[in-house]
Amino acid sequence: MQDHSGESPGANLFDRHPAAASWRFGIVEVLRSARHAISLRLLSIQIAAYAPGYAIYFLLTYLSWLLAGRAPASVWAEWGLLPCFFVGDQPRPLWSWMVYGFGVAALVIAFFSSNAAGSRMLWMKWRGHDAYSVREAYDFAIAKMSAILMAPAAIIFVSVLLAGGGWLVGTFGRIPYLGELLVTGFAWLWMLAALVLLLMVAIAAFALILAPAIVATTEANAAEAIFQTVSIFWRRPWRLLLYLAEVIAVAIVGLIVSAFLVNRAFLLMDAMFANAMGADYQKLSTQAQYLLQSWSAANQKLFSFAPGLASQFFFSNYTATPLALAPWFDVLAHILAFSLLFTAVWVLAYPLAIINSGLAVTYLLLRQATEGETPFSGEKNFSGENSLERYEADEPTSP
Repeated sequence: MQDHSGESPGANLFDRHPAAASWRFGIVEVLRSARHAISLRLLSIQIAAYAPGYAIYFLLTYLSWLLAGRAPASVWAEWGLLPCFFVGDQPRPLWSWMVYGFGVAALVIAFFSSNAAGSRMLWMKWRGHDAYSVREAYDFAIAKMSAILMAPAAIIFVSVLLAGGGWLVGTFGRIPYLGELLVTGFAWLWMLAALVLLLMVAIAAFALILAPAIVATTEANAAEAIFQTVSIFWRRPWRLLLYLAEVIAVAIVGLIVSAFLVNRAFLLMDAMFANAMGADYQKLSTQAQYLLQSWSAANQKLFSFAPGLASQFFFSNYTATPLALAPWFDVLAHILAFSLLFTAVWVLAYPLAIINSGLAVTYLLLRQATEGETPFSGEKNFSGENSLERYEADEPTSP
């Protein structure tokens, strides 16, 4: 995206103010992620990644409920297109949880894929490569997926080893006298190990969030991604939390605003078509909204606490009831409902794109504040070396 000055947004990220690495400057730049997200290519990247991930999650979640003894029809009546396996008092076997875990893993991989491809596309665009395509971004993301996955996986593995060591010490403590003395006498050491474990878990969480942006903008391997995550976490933890909280807040506001605007557009379209087509279209519209609400189980779960909110932002008729229509009109109502669902997918893609661009901007800001490296063209790091010239002098990495 080009701004009014004719320069790419990324090129302006650090060059407007001498205190570019300040946290106030960063807050403004993270806010601009909502503008960076208004990109057909970035929105397409979100849909291309999350559509198969959601499909796998959807199927495996219904399979999990089936293995737990519930009929798919009852699950559909309760959850619709947004199934969840965590809620409910019904005891569920271990294998059903394992199947559901694979579904959650599909969503995690979709997050990694979309953020790696989106960050790469934004990075190349900010460096002046406006023709960088979605396919090229995904080729890069697939080629670097092992590094993206290994960065948090390695930290999680070390955390599991630490937790396992704690379990072994606790088991050894069952030995009379000697074991009990070991556990109590070295309690300070075990508390220190527990503190390290807490830090490792926190670093693993941040690695899950930042690894796609790190790899996409630096072409780092897993070890380098881990090192950069630890460096940012250790030197700028509060700024990291501040920027991440801001990214989430901007994404929520973006969802509300985009949903509200689409809702107003639908109401305008609804009014024009109702005046032109009369009662027939009103019946189609009411039936289509009922179908969409029943598919999303909106009445039962999502907005039962505040139905007015759903009416204002997501549906024009929250209390729509099914109508007895002729077969042809029923087909038309389903087509209209699918059209509304397709529109809703693009609305949901916008906050995901905000998160994608926000995480990329967050990492670049923190890298500047932590290491003094300026990631964009025309800038110099603390050694006076031009970052773009150094980048172009290196051998380009093949995706």
